[in-house]
Amino acid sequence: MKLHDTERTDSEATIVSSPSIVHSDDSSTEEICHLGKHKFKILYSCSNEPKNYRTNTLPSICKKDCGEDAYFELDQSNFMVFGIADGVGGWNKSGVDPSLFAWDLMNSCKEVSEDLDDWPDPKTVLIDGYDMVVRKKEVKAGSSTACILTLDKVSGIVYSTNLGDSGFTVIRDNKVIFQTQEQQHYFNAPYQLSIIPDTSIAYLQNTPHDAYDDQFTAEEGDVIVLGTDGLWDNMYHEDIINIIKDDINNIKESKAEVKNKEEYDEWEKETSEVLSGLSFQLTQQAKKYSQDWYRESPFSKKFNNAGQYYSGG
Repeated sequence: MKLHDTERTDSEATIVSSPSIVHSDDSSTEEICHLGKHKFKILYSCSNEPKNYRTNTLPSICKKDCGEDAYFELDQSNFMVFGIADGVGGWNKSGVDPSLFAWDLMNSCKEVSEDLDDWPDPKTVLIDGYDMVVRKKEVKAGSSTACILTLDKVSGIVYSTNLGDSGFTVIRDNKVIFQTQEQQHYFNAPYQLSIIPDTSIAYLQNTPHDAYDDQFTAEEGDVIVLGTDGLWDNMYHEDIINIIKDDINNIKESKAEVKNKEEYDEWEKETSEVLSGLSFQLTQQAKKYSQDWYRESPFSKKFNNAGQYYSGG
């Protein structure tokens, strides 16, 4: 059994964050925002849109109904950590709920991030999180992709490790200036972490050490969009930018007019609400595109480039 998705289904997208990174060296802004010298404030939102919402009780390990996806966020004084995972749907054929492994992995990664004394290295988080999943033996089978990123609020450096076809892009001035690299064994068979109960079955399995590490330095106003392949298989970068650009530009313009702490607090509240709405729009649009059988999607282009004909999301 090859543990990857090949069937044509409605897509499922999870957006872990659309953070707006705020930073300034100006002492008056520091005083307004209580950020301290050379320190970033990260505003973020989360949204998800599963293929099909559950009709039965949500398993206790799942924090939300994200279908086969899972995520976590951890906001600390000097850093922030985001993680996202996409459970491999091929396990459904064996009667295994793919979300259980994905959620166990993300919950474990968050736990190890909380226990680290200094800012958590993403690769270390993924290694220790996966080791915890294997050691606990609470989930008997499953696989998922994984992407972990740590935002250092002091230096502005974003460190990441990515395994498979989830990932993130960084948008600055309405242009993509960074994106993670996708990892696949072959078309539609992403790198994945796994727990395999029967070693006699053919399977795909990677280790956290196979994840690709990267880093970049953030600037004030950067927007990071982190999502599963339900987003990236259905939306081009220009689709995402067209949805967010007007609101992001308005956020920047309104921040420039902030004059005191009360105005900043109101700006931050309104910005958080806007980001929440943008994340929701992205997941809704991704699902809408996934159900359009005539659109040339990023996924159909990849499919056709692999020598097979496919139309739609």
